[in-house]
Amino acid sequence: MPQVKQLLLANFVSREQMLTSQHGTNAIIKIFRGVDQKIDLLIRDYDRKSVLLEDEEIVMFHVYDKNKERKLFIEAELLNYEKGHYAINVNKAQSKSLMIGDYKWCITIDTETPETSKMLYSNRDYGSLAPLIVTQGPYEEVIEGVDILGDFIGNESQNLMGSYHIFDSNGVQSFVMNCDGFTGNVDILGTIDDTPPVSNLEWANIYSTTLTNKIGTHHIGVSGNYKWLKMVLNNTINIETVDYRSS
Repeated sequence: MPQVKQLLLANFVSREQMLTSQHGTNAIIKIFRGVDQKIDLLIRDYDRKSVLLEDEEIVMFHVYDKNKERKLFIEAELLNYEKGHYAINVNKAQSKSLMIGDYKWCITIDTETPETSKMLYSNRDYGSLAPLIVTQGPYEEVIEGVDILGDFIGNESQNLMGSYHIFDSNGVQSFVMNCDGFTGNVDILGTIDDTPPVSNLEWANIYSTTLTNKIGTHHIGVSGNYKWLKMVLNNTINIETVDYRSS
């Protein structure tokens, strides 16, 4: 039978914990937004033995959003060849490029020939994609303005982390819409729940307006230590960008 390559464990744990772990499947990976970090992983076969790669093979780490669009693509650093021990080094800029929320990750073994790429199993059910969560990094003072329009699902933004989570917050969240003739309704929803509600009816409507043929920028400021916010529009036609900032 062909050898099945399997990830044993990937998470923020010490090397000693990893190498003695009895887990046969992966823990959920967590990436902290806005900070440098390292994700340790071991590559094992189904019998938990180290898999030794060929010289021309490299380990690649992929992160996908809910729309199956690849958001990160990072080559792993080899730490110990005999033990199959690798590290994924995610820098500050890369982690900041991800919005707060749920993603999927996978590992591939690549060569210079793309068609030979192999995707590794990441759980006992022979699944290739495993859960990944992006959360706010500790003590990041400001979430810098970032365009969230590309992450909209339909006419709604994804759940946005509010000022509550930021160290020494001043309780201000702001949106800047760059419009080129936009006409439509704009609502900002907020919640102090630890987990964002599934239904919009369970959120508080904290801002609402209607714009008609808006050209240029429209600024929205929301005060309060909300845990989560969401922008809801009735359409996104003639909106170029939507920048969000929390501090």
